[in-house]
Amino acid sequence: MPVETATRGFSFGGGGWMMVYEFGVAQALREHDAHRNARLIGVSAGALAAVGLALDADTHAAMHSITTRYVPQVRASLFGAFRMREFLVDAVRNHMNLHRFEELNTTVVPRVTVVYSSLSVRAARRATRFKSSDELLQTLMASCCASPFAGLPFKLHGEWVADGVLFDNAPSFLDEPELPTVRISPQVSATYADIKPSRYVHSWWYIYPPAPEEMDWVYRLGYFDGLQWLRANGYSLQQEPQDPGDLSWKTRVGAISGYRELDNAWHAVVSGWQTIVLALTAVRIRIGLALRNAFKSGRIVLTNEV
Repeated sequence: MPVETATRGFSFGGGGWMMVYEFGVAQALREHDAHRNARLIGVSAGALAAVGLALDADTHAAMHSITTRYVPQVRASLFGAFRMREFLVDAVRNHMNLHRFEELNTTVVPRVTVVYSSLSVRAARRATRFKSSDELLQTLMASCCASPFAGLPFKLHGEWVADGVLFDNAPSFLDEPELPTVRISPQVSATYADIKPSRYVHSWWYIYPPAPEEMDWVYRLGYFDGLQWLRANGYSLQQEPQDPGDLSWKTRVGAISGYRELDNAWHAVVSGWQTIVLALTAVRIRIGLALRNAFKSGRIVLTNEV
């Protein structure tokens, strides 16, 4: 792809388990070659969509794994929600064509940018070149490291890293700020997004997935919204968009308090959780550095004496 002459970019934001919405959008873009002359950037779940789009990932196979294996296992156990990294690694290895990673390094202007957070310097990092499929996998896991649900922070290139949304949930191309960029988000409240859910999607689904049939509904909603954007921007559609409709169920809590108020409260909880994770990780790093310096200076000496 002659990305040096890209006419637009696609930016995929974070969204946890609602990555399936972005997978649906990506599938629509792929079927109409909308990404062939574009740059791609993604953070957290959006990084999976961006890299998957660039490497022609098998979206349908990924959705089959999500709805028949991952989601049922998450919902079957009290601790299932904390196994997200395990499922992400499995999905990336089996469905994302990691063996083609060198294709991301062949252009002068980066084809794909993966955004993750460096806790060591408290800033967003952007990765555009990958030496191996394993490095690409580790970078994606860093971008998706939403602790404690998707594992704990770990070291990458000498820095403690975590989920990219901590510092940048709507990434742009810093090296090409004038590039027209289409922003995609699975969050209904994302006022900046050009493509976002046209139906109400509950924010607590970001960290705890709904039933498999509802996950499939979100995927089909993303595909539908992607086709709607393509039509509005002059693309000839291969097929008429099939409206996925509305979810038929209602919860008692939602009926009493109103989904909007409940989701606002949940958003506050999630935002607070991100701050706590960042603070605890910073404390962990500081304690580790203090102990290391103490051992080096001799202020702490290990002894077998009693």
